[in-house]
Order: sequence, then C-alpha cells, then structure tokens
Amino acid sequence: MSDQQKQWATAMAKSKQQSRHQDRPVEVWEKQVIEEIKYFKTELKKAIDLKNKDKIDEILEKLFSLRAEQIKIFTKKMEDDFGFVDENELENEIKKYITDCKKLVNFTERIMNQ
Repeated sequence: MSDQQKQWATAMAKSKQQSRHQDRPVEVWEKQVIEEIKYFKTELKKAIDLKNKDKIDEILEKLFSLRAEQIKIFTKKMEDDFGFVDENELENEIKKYITDCKKLVNFTERIMNQ
C-alpha cells in the first residue's frame, strides 16, 4: 500500500470515527471538521494534478459531506447559544453550502479541462 493510500485510509477511518462521536464538544467537532476539509482540499489538488477522476469524485463527495457537517455544527451552536434555530439564518447557511459546492465543482471542472 502506497503512502497516499495509507493516508487516505487513515483519513477515512478518522472521518467514520468522528461521525460516530458527535456528542463531543462542539468546538472540538468544529476544529476536526476544519482540519479534515483542509486535508481533503490538499488531496483534491493532488488528484487533479494526476487527473484521477474517480479519486476526484470521492474527494468532492467527502468535501460536500464535511461542508454539510458544518451546517450541523452551526445549528448545534445556535441551539446551544439561543435555545432555538433561527430558520432565516439556517436558510442562509444552506444557500452558502450550495454556493460553496457549486464553486468547488466549477473550479475542479475548469482545472481538469485545461
């Protein structure tokens, strides 16, 4: 198994473990998600350089999932701080999620087509 495959397997195992432990403090959860996003963005750049479409698709799916997890964190923080979720704020976060995902896909496609 190559180093890259080992890193990928480690990241996936870490991700699965984290999703099972969402009762951890929200600050820790948020930090872990940010770290995973940084990791997978780096992996995406590597996969783009190699023109590995299957790997790119896997990484994009993971990044979308992590971005969605950030909405869960946003919601949890709002519930903890205010005791309720402001639907307008949540809707804004969902719109940001959609925009971020579109940007990521467009960027990836643009780079792949160069």
